Amino acid sequence: MSRPLASRIAVALADSITEARTKEDISQAELARRVNVTYGAVSRWEAGTRRPSIDNLVVLAAALGTTFGALTACLDRKERSS
Repeated sequence: MSRPLASRIAVALADSITEARTKEDISQAELARRVNVTYGAVSRWEAGTRRPSIDNLVVLAAALGTTFGALTACLDRKERSS
């Protein structure tokens, strides 16, 4: 049995954020500072227990040196593979 859609989206987005952050070689704390959120928020986003707002996704993408589309492309890829 496959996971519910919301759960798959959360995991895919969490993986995308973590991958982009590690590629930029910055800590969760540094990313939180750049996005103006708490360290806990970034930690929850990467754990997949919470999802960033659209506004935060735009800021996240800029802070990670990528685009909103690149950061969220994982969502489309995840759907096609399900």
